[in-house]
Amino acid sequence: MTSTSSLPSPSLAALAAEYWDKRLEADPIEATLLGDRRFDDRMPDPSPDADRHEIERLRRLGARVRAVDVAGASDADRITHAALLGEIDNDLALRACALGDWAVDPRDGPQVLLLNLSHLQTVATPEQGSALVASRNTTTHETTPTGRAANTKASPSTTPTDQHVAMI
Repeated sequence: MTSTSSLPSPSLAALAAEYWDKRLEADPIEATLLGDRRFDDRMPDPSPDADRHEIERLRRLGARVRAVDVAGASDADRITHAALLGEIDNDLALRACALGDWAVDPRDGPQVLLLNLSHLQTVATPEQGSALVASRNTTTHETTPTGRAANTKASPSTTPTDQHVAMI
């Protein structure tokens, strides 16, 4: 039996919005590629702690989505419910595979992504440039071949790139 209600479930819509926002926040490069510039000042956190946190967040969100009663819901809400659960389950399965641990391709590994960021995250305004510079000033040992200490921060006043952004 399908419902004739055309109003979407506010709780389901909120859960879907939460999933999407947190997904983009966890992968700021994907966010930028999709046109969402809110996270340009960040880089993905490749640490095992961040991965564990994301897995737990997805499990909790999945439980909350499963708790939504879709009996009598509109067709659109039932589709949203199923699609949201599918995305959460897919994200969890992908993380369980730990594909990043298996990436050994010298032509398409994390080192290549870092080299291609300037093409992936274009700068159209000084604000976008400043956000991107901010994300590059923070480095972690997992993402740099030099093994610099985690969370070292370059001084904005001594970063030559800031001068270049100001010229744009």
